[in-house]
Parts: sequence; C-alpha cells; structure tokens
Amino acid sequence: MLFQNLLVCALVIAGASASFVPNEQRAKRHNGEIHSTTMKMSGSSVAAGSTVSTGTTYSYGTTFSVGGTVSTGTTVSTKASASAVAYQSGTTEYYKDIEDHSYEFIKFFFDKFLYPEDAKEADKINSTLFVPDVRGRVSLTRNFISQELNTEYIFGLFARVEEVPFSMIGHPTEYQLDKFISLKDVISASAIVNFTFPQLSDWVLPIPIEAWIKLVPSSESDIGYSIKEYDVNFRNFDWAQYQAMHRPATSILGPQIGGMSIVSASTEQLIKAKAIDSICKIAMDQCTGSNKQYGSYAECFAHLMTVRMGESFEGGQNTIFCRNLHQAMVKYRPDIHCEHLGKSGGDMCTDKDITYNSVVWGAIGYYSNWVYP
Repeated sequence: MLFQNLLVCALVIAGASASFVPNEQRAKRHNGEIHSTTMKMSGSSVAAGSTVSTGTTYSYGTTFSVGGTVSTGTTVSTKASASAVAYQSGTTEYYKDIEDHSYEFIKFFFDKFLYPEDAKEADKINSTLFVPDVRGRVSLTRNFISQELNTEYIFGLFARVEEVPFSMIGHPTEYQLDKFISLKDVISASAIVNFTFPQLSDWVLPIPIEAWIKLVPSSESDIGYSIKEYDVNFRNFDWAQYQAMHRPATSILGPQIGGMSIVSASTEQLIKAKAIDSICKIAMDQCTGSNKQYGSYAECFAHLMTVRMGESFEGGQNTIFCRNLHQAMVKYRPDIHCEHLGKSGGDMCTDKDITYNSVVWGAIGYYSNWVYP
C-alpha cells in the first residue's frame, strides 16, 4: 500500500500516469520495505520526504521510504544491477534476504516449468534461472552441469514432446505446491505435477517432484535469484511407470509398428516398439553425415529391440527410455545428441560409468555444504 500511495500522489501532482506500476497481487510489505517477485527492495534508498524527479530511473534494489513522492516518468528496472546485490555472501543479511524471497522464487520456477512457458525458457538457450556454472542431478537420469545443459534438460526436454513421433514423457501442465521450507540459501520443496501425454490421447499422470535447491542473488535473473545447485527426485516414478505400462494402449498405438505385427503384444511391448519406431525415425531423418548412427531404419529397429526398455531409474543408462528422452533434443544439437540414440548411447545412455553406489555416494563432493546444524 505504501508504494501505491506514493504512486497516487505522483499522479495527482503530475497529472499523468507513472511508468512503473507495482504488481499488487505479488507485492508485500516486510519490515517497512516493499518486496515483490520482480524487485528485491533493498540496497540504495530514497529518503523520507524526498521527491523522485520526472524521468529518473532507479535500479532493481531501490527502497522507497515513507513520505517520498514518485513523479511521472520514474521507472524501476526489473533486473538487478551489480550494485543491487548489496549483502556480502554468508552474512546474516545475505541469508535473510534469500529466505525472504525463496517462496516467490519456487512459485516462479514452477510457473516457468509448465508448458508452454517451458518452451519460452528453453528458447533462451541459457536460462537465467540457473547460474552459468550450475550443477544438479535428477533421480531418473544423470548429473547436469552448466547453464545450457540444464536449460536444455529441465525446460527443453518437456517442452518438445510433440516434436517427435512418440514420447514416453508428457508436458507438465499443472502443479500444486504441497511442501515448502527454506533455511538460509537452501529451499526444500515438493509439488505434485500433472504430466499430460498428447500422444496417448492426452492422458494425465500426476507425479510428485521433490527438490532441494541452493539459491544465490543474481543480477541477470528476472526474479533476482538463480539456482546454484539442485537435487531433484521424481517420487513414486516406478509406480507411475507401471501405470503407463499397464494401461490399455492397443487402440492408441496401432496394430503394426516397424513392420512388426503387435496385435497380441502386451502394453509394455507396444510402448517399447512405438518408442523405438520414434527413435529410429528421428535418427534416420536428423542424424546424417558425420552424425549418422545406423545404415537403415530396419537396422536401427532391429538393434534397439535387443536393448532393454529400462527401469524407472535408468533414464541415463543403456535403455530405450534414455534414448527416447534424448530424441527431442537431436534437432537442436545433433552433434551432441545423435550418439545418444546410437548403438553406443554416447556419454548419456550407457552403463559404463554408472553404478548404484556411484549414484548414492555421488552427492558427496559434488555439492557445496548443504548441512546447517
């Protein structure tokens, strides 16, 4: 209300509309300051009783005090300047600032995770919701390091489901945040996310996603904070996979795939055949020249039929599941992803460098300190 009163005062004085209007649904008052999902109002300040002149621009992080007058033409940047990140890392003020904005951040992140917002975020190539050297891991698959790789997998993977003949994953279309807590720079949150499968008659499957996230202030992010590290678990995914593999699907998937009659096949065999058919079509169409993986569609289909479908935890191993995940990204970086569809599986769809113990103990030394006793 404080900022709105200042704005009304400015309109009366200037007789015109100001260029910055706060989002009243997201803005909130905290210890005498105004906070919002696009502005962290801390840093430099406009003293009580002062007047902000027409046309003045204030950087993200400016505090407007009681009694100040904001005149027509004043704007406040929605991105932080380097000087706006005012607190030294590790101080009480630094942690409190992140805690004060962590809930808005997690809501903002999940909003961006939903389709079609995820497609817009993927198109940025390097999403500023991640720092450049971000590192994270996902329970279904592998570790991901770098801004580009995380943008590609966290947003692009789910956004491009309809760009391939058949995908074993769906679009995230709705979510309900059901748990949230923050301490210092760490968020622990979970949400139930509805995934809609457009190639399975828009079948909807809810999956709980649990996340641990470490945040840092960021002058590049639209919300003022970025993910430095994360650890994500798709809870009950083995049960979700079972649901998918045991639902009637013959009428959806068709009586014949890859020249093979599947009228009497199980749902799992149908989905495997359909997934392989999609992988091989992408491989033959988009992996050419030096990126070529198979001599023919028939060779591709025959080879992949010998590869296991993959358990719920094998999205980063030598499986059909892994290759089906990667197929949607081939179009954008064939030099990177074509080998993931091939016989070797490249560096992503392979069993050579991953074991149960390496996954369980892999977090030790991978992350910075997350233990706050």
